[in-house]
Amino acid sequence: GAGGQAAGERRRQQEASVCVLPCWKATSAAMSDAPPPEADPAAAAGGEGAPPAEEKPKRGKPKDPNAPPKPKNAFQRVTGEARARLKEAKPELATDLKAMGLALKEEWDKVPQEEKDRMTAEYEKEMEIWRPKWAAYKETEGYKEFFELKQDWIDARMKKKLVKKYAKEAPKRPKSGYMIFAGEIRERVADEVAKAGGGMGDIGKKISEEWQAVSEAKKAEYAEQSARQKEVFDVEYAKYKLTDSYKNFMEEKAKMESKQLQKKTDAHEAPGRPQEGTGAVRAVQVRSHGRRRQGEQRPQDGRARKKSWRVVEGRPRRQKG
Repeated sequence: GAGGQAAGERRRQQEASVCVLPCWKATSAAMSDAPPPEADPAAAAGGEGAPPAEEKPKRGKPKDPNAPPKPKNAFQRVTGEARARLKEAKPELATDLKAMGLALKEEWDKVPQEEKDRMTAEYEKEMEIWRPKWAAYKETEGYKEFFELKQDWIDARMKKKLVKKYAKEAPKRPKSGYMIFAGEIRERVADEVAKAGGGMGDIGKKISEEWQAVSEAKKAEYAEQSARQKEVFDVEYAKYKLTDSYKNFMEEKAKMESKQLQKKTDAHEAPGRPQEGTGAVRAVQVRSHGRRRQGEQRPQDGRARKKSWRVVEGRPRRQKG
Protein backbone atom coordinates (compact mmCIF):
# COMPACT_ATOMS: atom_id res chain seq x y z
CA GLY A 1 0.00 0.00 0.00
CA ALA A 2 0.94 3.69 0.07
CA GLY A 3 2.11 3.43 3.66
CA GLY A 4 4.40 0.50 2.89
CA GLN A 5 5.93 2.24 -0.10
CA ALA A 6 6.54 5.38 1.97
CA ALA A 7 8.18 3.35 4.74
CA GLY A 8 10.39 1.56 2.21
CA GLU A 9 11.45 4.85 0.66
CA ARG A 10 12.28 6.27 4.08
CA ARG A 11 14.49 3.27 4.87
CA ARG A 12 16.35 3.60 1.56
CA GLN A 13 16.96 7.29 2.15
CA GLN A 14 18.16 6.72 5.70
CA GLU A 15 20.54 3.95 4.66
CA ALA A 16 21.90 6.05 1.81
CA SER A 17 22.47 9.09 3.99
CA VAL A 18 24.28 7.40 6.88
CA CYS A 19 27.16 9.59 8.00
CA VAL A 20 30.36 7.74 8.75
CA LEU A 21 32.66 10.72 8.41
CA PRO A 22 35.02 11.62 11.25
CA CYS A 23 32.36 13.46 13.18
CA TRP A 24 29.69 12.83 15.79
CA LYS A 25 25.94 12.58 15.43
CA ALA A 26 25.26 16.17 16.42
CA THR A 27 27.42 17.51 13.59
CA SER A 28 27.16 14.88 10.87
CA ALA A 29 25.25 17.29 8.63
CA ALA A 30 28.12 19.75 8.82
CA MET A 31 30.31 17.44 6.71
CA SER A 32 27.87 17.50 3.80
CA ASP A 33 28.82 19.40 0.69
CA ALA A 34 25.20 20.55 0.41
CA PRO A 35 23.02 22.39 2.93
CA PRO A 36 20.72 20.27 5.13
CA PRO A 37 17.30 19.47 3.65
CA GLU A 38 14.80 22.23 4.24
CA ALA A 39 11.97 19.73 4.58
CA ASP A 40 11.71 16.20 5.88
CA PRO A 41 11.91 13.92 2.83
CA ALA A 42 10.14 11.17 4.73
CA ALA A 43 7.15 13.44 5.30
CA ALA A 44 7.28 14.58 1.71
CA ALA A 45 7.12 10.99 0.49
CA GLY A 46 4.43 10.33 3.06
CA GLY A 47 0.97 8.92 2.62
CA GLU A 48 -1.54 7.51 5.00
CA GLY A 49 1.05 5.34 6.72
CA ALA A 50 3.58 8.15 7.27
CA PRO A 51 4.08 9.22 10.92
CA PRO A 52 3.15 12.79 11.92
CA ALA A 53 5.94 15.26 11.38
CA GLU A 54 7.80 16.28 14.53
CA GLU A 55 8.29 19.92 15.41
CA LYS A 56 11.65 21.11 14.12
CA PRO A 57 14.09 22.69 16.58
CA LYS A 58 14.56 26.41 16.18
CA ARG A 59 17.65 27.42 14.26
CA GLY A 60 20.03 30.21 15.15
CA LYS A 61 21.34 31.52 18.44
CA PRO A 62 19.02 30.61 21.33
CA LYS A 63 17.21 33.43 23.11
CA ASP A 64 16.19 33.48 26.75
CA PRO A 65 12.49 34.44 27.01
CA ASN A 66 12.73 34.93 30.78
CA ALA A 67 15.69 37.34 30.79
CA PRO A 68 15.05 41.06 31.27
CA PRO A 69 15.05 42.57 27.76
CA LYS A 70 18.28 44.40 27.04
CA PRO A 71 17.88 47.96 25.73
CA LYS A 72 18.76 48.56 22.08
CA ASN A 73 21.53 50.98 21.21
CA ALA A 74 21.17 53.74 18.64
CA PHE A 75 22.35 51.63 15.72
CA GLN A 76 20.01 48.77 16.59
CA ARG A 77 17.04 51.12 16.83
CA VAL A 78 17.66 52.66 13.44
CA THR A 79 18.45 49.45 11.57
CA GLY A 80 15.65 47.51 13.26
CA GLU A 81 13.05 49.87 11.87
CA ALA A 82 14.79 50.15 8.50
CA ARG A 83 15.14 46.39 7.98
CA ALA A 84 11.39 45.73 7.78
CA ARG A 85 10.90 48.74 5.51
CA LEU A 86 13.70 47.68 3.15
CA LYS A 87 12.40 44.11 2.89
CA GLU A 88 9.02 45.42 1.82
CA ALA A 89 10.46 47.94 -0.66
CA LYS A 90 13.18 45.60 -2.04
CA PRO A 91 12.23 41.92 -1.56
CA GLU A 92 15.50 40.77 -3.16
CA LEU A 93 17.40 42.01 -0.08
CA ALA A 94 15.81 39.24 1.98
CA THR A 95 18.13 36.68 0.36
CA ASP A 96 21.18 38.92 -0.18
CA LEU A 97 22.77 39.48 3.22
CA LYS A 98 25.65 41.56 1.86
CA ALA A 99 23.33 43.94 0.01
CA MET A 100 21.09 44.18 3.07
CA GLY A 101 24.08 45.12 5.23
CA LEU A 102 25.11 47.88 2.83
CA ALA A 103 21.55 49.20 2.69
CA LEU A 104 21.32 49.32 6.49
CA LYS A 105 24.63 51.18 6.68
CA GLU A 106 23.26 53.79 4.28
CA GLU A 107 20.20 54.22 6.48
CA TRP A 108 22.43 54.69 9.53
CA ASP A 109 24.57 57.27 7.76
CA LYS A 110 21.47 59.32 6.95
CA VAL A 111 20.68 59.87 10.65
CA PRO A 112 21.96 63.27 11.94
CA GLN A 113 24.65 63.11 14.60
CA GLU A 114 22.43 65.03 17.05
CA GLU A 115 19.78 62.32 16.79
CA LYS A 116 22.41 59.60 17.28
CA ASP A 117 23.67 61.36 20.42
CA ARG A 118 20.13 61.67 21.79
CA MET A 119 19.40 57.96 21.28
CA THR A 120 22.78 57.03 22.78
CA ALA A 121 22.01 59.05 25.92
CA GLU A 122 18.65 57.31 26.26
CA TYR A 123 20.38 53.97 25.81
CA GLU A 124 22.85 54.68 28.64
CA LYS A 125 20.02 55.60 31.03
CA GLU A 126 18.13 52.43 30.16
CA MET A 127 21.28 50.35 30.66
CA GLU A 128 21.69 51.72 34.21
CA ILE A 129 18.26 50.30 35.01
CA TRP A 130 18.87 47.04 33.16
CA ARG A 131 22.26 46.09 34.66
CA PRO A 132 21.04 45.36 38.23
CA LYS A 133 18.07 43.44 36.83
CA TRP A 134 20.43 41.34 34.75
CA ALA A 135 22.74 40.70 37.71
CA ALA A 136 19.80 39.50 39.80
CA TYR A 137 18.51 37.28 37.01
CA LYS A 138 21.88 35.55 36.63
CA GLU A 139 21.42 34.14 40.15
CA THR A 140 18.18 32.34 39.23
CA GLU A 141 17.68 28.72 38.19
CA GLY A 142 16.15 29.90 34.92
CA TYR A 143 19.42 31.51 33.89
CA LYS A 144 21.41 28.37 34.74
CA GLU A 145 19.12 26.28 32.55
CA PHE A 146 19.44 28.73 29.68
CA PHE A 147 23.22 28.87 30.13
CA GLU A 148 23.40 25.14 29.43
CA LEU A 149 21.21 25.54 26.35
CA LYS A 150 23.33 28.40 25.04
CA GLN A 151 26.56 26.56 25.83
CA ASP A 152 25.33 23.56 23.85
CA TRP A 153 24.72 25.88 20.89
CA ILE A 154 28.21 27.39 21.21
CA ASP A 155 29.77 23.93 21.51
CA ALA A 156 27.97 22.78 18.36
CA ARG A 157 29.30 25.78 16.44
CA MET A 158 32.84 25.06 17.61
CA LYS A 159 32.52 21.44 16.54
CA LYS A 160 31.22 22.45 13.12
CA LYS A 161 34.23 24.72 12.64
CA LEU A 162 36.55 21.86 13.55
CA VAL A 163 34.79 19.50 11.16
CA LYS A 164 34.91 22.10 8.40
CA LYS A 165 38.64 22.54 8.97
CA TYR A 166 39.33 18.87 8.24
CA ALA A 167 36.55 18.33 5.70
CA LYS A 168 38.80 19.56 2.91
CA GLU A 169 40.96 16.45 3.20
CA ALA A 170 38.19 14.01 4.13
CA PRO A 171 36.05 12.29 1.50
CA LYS A 172 32.66 13.90 1.04
CA ARG A 173 29.78 11.99 2.56
CA PRO A 174 27.21 10.55 0.15
CA LYS A 175 24.03 12.51 -0.46
CA SER A 176 20.60 11.05 0.09
CA GLY A 177 18.27 10.70 -2.85
CA TYR A 178 16.38 13.76 -1.70
CA MET A 179 19.57 15.84 -1.53
CA ILE A 180 20.63 14.75 -5.03
CA PHE A 181 17.24 15.86 -6.34
CA ALA A 182 17.41 19.14 -4.40
CA GLY A 183 20.87 19.89 -5.79
CA GLU A 184 19.61 19.48 -9.34
CA ILE A 185 16.77 21.99 -9.02
CA ARG A 186 18.01 24.36 -6.29
CA GLU A 187 19.41 27.03 -8.62
CA ARG A 188 16.23 27.19 -10.70
CA VAL A 189 14.00 27.24 -7.62
CA ALA A 190 16.11 29.96 -5.98
CA ASP A 191 15.68 32.20 -9.04
CA GLU A 192 11.94 31.62 -9.10
CA VAL A 193 11.57 32.35 -5.39
CA ALA A 194 13.71 35.51 -5.65
CA LYS A 195 11.56 36.85 -8.49
CA ALA A 196 8.45 36.16 -6.44
CA GLY A 197 9.92 38.05 -3.45
CA GLY A 198 10.33 34.99 -1.24
CA GLY A 199 13.05 34.18 1.29
CA MET A 200 15.42 31.31 2.05
CA GLY A 201 12.70 29.30 3.78
CA ASP A 202 10.50 29.46 0.69
CA ILE A 203 13.22 27.74 -1.35
CA GLY A 204 13.09 24.68 0.88
CA LYS A 205 9.30 24.59 0.82
CA LYS A 206 9.20 24.69 -2.97
CA ILE A 207 11.83 21.95 -3.28
CA SER A 208 9.78 19.82 -0.89
CA GLU A 209 6.64 20.41 -2.95
CA GLU A 210 8.39 19.35 -6.15
CA TRP A 211 9.78 16.26 -4.41
CA GLN A 212 6.26 15.21 -3.52
CA ALA A 213 5.34 15.32 -7.21
CA VAL A 214 8.20 12.97 -8.19
CA SER A 215 7.08 9.42 -9.00
CA GLU A 216 8.10 6.49 -6.83
CA ALA A 217 10.10 5.01 -9.71
CA LYS A 218 12.10 8.23 -10.07
CA LYS A 219 12.70 8.41 -6.33
CA ALA A 220 14.04 4.86 -6.48
CA GLU A 221 16.54 5.97 -9.13
CA TYR A 222 17.77 8.76 -6.86
CA ALA A 223 18.08 6.24 -4.00
CA GLU A 224 20.22 4.01 -6.23
CA GLN A 225 22.50 6.95 -7.06
CA SER A 226 22.89 7.59 -3.35
CA ALA A 227 23.72 3.93 -2.69
CA ARG A 228 26.44 3.98 -5.36
CA GLN A 229 27.93 7.12 -3.82
CA LYS A 230 28.01 5.39 -0.45
CA GLU A 231 29.87 2.37 -1.84
CA VAL A 232 32.61 4.62 -3.19
CA PHE A 233 32.65 6.66 0.00
CA ASP A 234 33.10 3.61 2.25
CA VAL A 235 36.29 2.64 0.40
CA GLU A 236 37.70 6.19 0.44
CA TYR A 237 36.83 6.73 4.08
CA ALA A 238 38.57 3.54 5.17
CA LYS A 239 41.75 4.88 3.56
CA TYR A 240 41.24 8.31 5.13
CA LYS A 241 41.08 6.84 8.65
CA LEU A 242 44.71 5.74 8.25
CA THR A 243 45.98 9.24 7.52
CA ASP A 244 47.58 11.73 9.92
CA SER A 245 44.79 14.18 9.13
CA TYR A 246 42.20 11.86 10.67
CA LYS A 247 44.37 11.21 13.72
CA ASN A 248 44.87 14.94 14.25
CA PHE A 249 41.16 15.51 13.92
CA MET A 250 40.35 12.92 16.58
CA GLU A 251 42.93 14.42 18.96
CA GLU A 252 41.59 17.96 18.54
CA LYS A 253 38.04 16.69 18.90
CA ALA A 254 38.88 14.95 22.19
CA LYS A 255 40.59 18.08 23.57
CA MET A 256 37.67 20.28 22.56
CA GLU A 257 35.10 17.99 24.15
CA SER A 258 37.14 17.88 27.35
CA LYS A 259 37.27 21.69 27.56
CA GLN A 260 33.57 21.99 26.85
CA LEU A 261 32.76 19.51 29.58
CA GLN A 262 34.98 21.42 32.00
CA LYS A 263 33.11 24.66 31.25
CA LYS A 264 29.80 23.08 32.17
CA THR A 265 31.31 21.59 35.31
CA ASP A 266 32.67 24.96 36.39
CA ALA A 267 29.30 26.58 35.71
CA HIS A 268 27.70 24.20 38.21
CA GLU A 269 30.23 25.27 40.85
CA ALA A 270 31.75 21.82 41.12
CA PRO A 271 34.15 21.28 44.05
CA GLY A 272 37.80 21.93 43.29
CA ARG A 273 40.20 19.17 42.41
CA PRO A 274 41.65 17.48 45.50
CA GLN A 275 45.10 18.80 46.26
CA GLU A 276 48.04 16.48 46.51
CA GLY A 277 51.56 16.57 47.82
CA THR A 278 53.01 19.86 49.04
CA GLY A 279 49.92 21.66 47.77
CA ALA A 280 47.81 19.93 50.43
CA VAL A 281 50.32 20.82 53.17
CA ARG A 282 50.35 24.44 52.04
CA ALA A 283 46.53 24.57 52.03
CA VAL A 284 46.38 23.39 55.65
CA GLN A 285 49.01 25.92 56.68
CA VAL A 286 47.28 28.78 54.88
CA ARG A 287 43.98 27.94 56.56
CA SER A 288 45.65 27.77 59.96
CA HIS A 289 47.29 31.12 59.23
CA GLY A 290 43.87 32.76 59.34
CA ARG A 291 43.35 31.40 62.87
CA ARG A 292 46.87 32.28 64.07
CA ARG A 293 46.91 34.00 67.44
CA GLN A 294 49.18 36.84 68.33
CA GLY A 295 52.72 35.69 69.17
CA GLU A 296 52.56 32.54 67.04
CA GLN A 297 54.96 31.89 64.24
CA ARG A 298 54.15 32.75 60.63
CA PRO A 299 53.35 29.92 58.18
CA GLN A 300 56.34 28.04 56.87
CA ASP A 301 58.10 29.21 53.77
CA GLY A 302 58.48 26.98 50.70
CA ARG A 303 61.62 25.22 51.94
CA ALA A 304 60.17 24.38 55.35
CA ARG A 305 56.91 23.29 53.75
CA LYS A 306 58.74 20.70 51.62
CA LYS A 307 60.34 19.39 54.81
CA SER A 308 56.91 19.00 56.40
CA TRP A 309 55.70 17.07 53.35
CA ARG A 310 58.63 14.65 53.60
CA VAL A 311 57.62 13.92 57.18
CA VAL A 312 53.99 13.35 56.16
CA GLU A 313 55.01 11.12 53.28
CA GLY A 314 57.56 9.22 55.36
CA ARG A 315 60.41 9.89 52.95
CA PRO A 316 63.92 10.46 54.34
CA ARG A 317 65.55 13.73 53.52
CA ARG A 318 68.04 13.46 50.69
CA GLN A 319 71.60 13.97 51.88
CA LYS A 320 74.00 16.15 49.93
CA GLY A 321 77.39 14.92 48.76
